[in-house]
Amino acid sequence: MSDHIEVVPLANDQIADAARVCARAFFDVNLMVLHMPDVGERMRLGPVLFEQGIRFANLVGKVFTTAGQPAGVVYGWSMPVATPTVHELTDAGLAPLPQLIGEEAVHRFEQLVNPIEDRQWRLVPPPCWYLGLLAVDPSRQGMGVGSALVRAFLQSAKQDALPTCLWTTTESNVPFYEQLGFEVVADGAVSGSNLPYWIFRQDP
Repeated sequence: MSDHIEVVPLANDQIADAARVCARAFFDVNLMVLHMPDVGERMRLGPVLFEQGIRFANLVGKVFTTAGQPAGVVYGWSMPVATPTVHELTDAGLAPLPQLIGEEAVHRFEQLVNPIEDRQWRLVPPPCWYLGLLAVDPSRQGMGVGSALVRAFLQSAKQDALPTCLWTTTESNVPFYEQLGFEVVADGAVSGSNLPYWIFRQDP
């Protein structure tokens, strides 16, 4: 159960392992399939994409994982987020995404995600906390890891007394987040892709 799962801040030497957990967790998720429809591309570039996301969150926000070998990852940051300098990005191991995964993949991702986030920011305007990603290794799903990670993230964000928001494109995640105190404030589908989404908010 989640009561026995120790959650800790992610260490730098765990980033690569955590990125592989994310890539496995999201491999067959609708958003990832639309983003990288080629299976070989997802296998090769998925960990690269998630590593960049983790590194960015580690720079500007909070990243938590399970103690020992990462079984899951949660990250996010407070909005509005300060734009890091080029020097800070380089020191954090970040590089322009088009150089890493290609211009077409970046464009597909933006076409899918930007409409969701634009609506999210209208419904939950900053200042707020944004839970940007939750991933649990498929071998550990259903064991309380995700709940423990989200609770740790919320506890950390609670000190700012701000709303927390997130979105998902997976319908089975809706009751999971509702059980953790989130309320669905909007749902819909991304035009041109029929990608469904749900936007959540939790007030302090």
